[in-house]
Amino acid sequence: MCHKLQHLVLKVENNVMKNSSKSMELPFLSFPRAFLYGPFERTITVHKDSAGTVGFGFKNGKIINLVKDSSAARNGVLIDHNLLEVNGQNVVGLKDKEISAIIREAPSPVTVTIMPSFIYDHMLKNTASSFIKKTMDHTIPDL
Repeated sequence: MCHKLQHLVLKVENNVMKNSSKSMELPFLSFPRAFLYGPFERTITVHKDSAGTVGFGFKNGKIINLVKDSSAARNGVLIDHNLLEVNGQNVVGLKDKEISAIIREAPSPVTVTIMPSFIYDHMLKNTASSFIKKTMDHTIPDL
């Protein structure tokens, strides 16, 4: 964390954590950005094939299969990982159809950020779904 910003604190109210009646304070930069990113996330660039697909399938944002010898398989995309971003756009909480549309409309190559599902699930199970829906920024980043 940048030393200049250590004094900044984000107050997290009881509606953020499930089953919590207390407020808590967290370093400003550690939430919600650290909620998605950390030592377990990986960013991978994949190329679309001649049919325009990226070589993996997903359900509920979780990668469930890989196409043999696809760019995704060769470049390190793994099953049992959740999609966090597509070309820098946050896809957490989006429906599969919405994620598919983002991938379909993206030019090749496509950059995906993934996280192991067991870590993703652990983080989400203690976070109120209403908080995720209200605070997630799904806008397309300026490149």
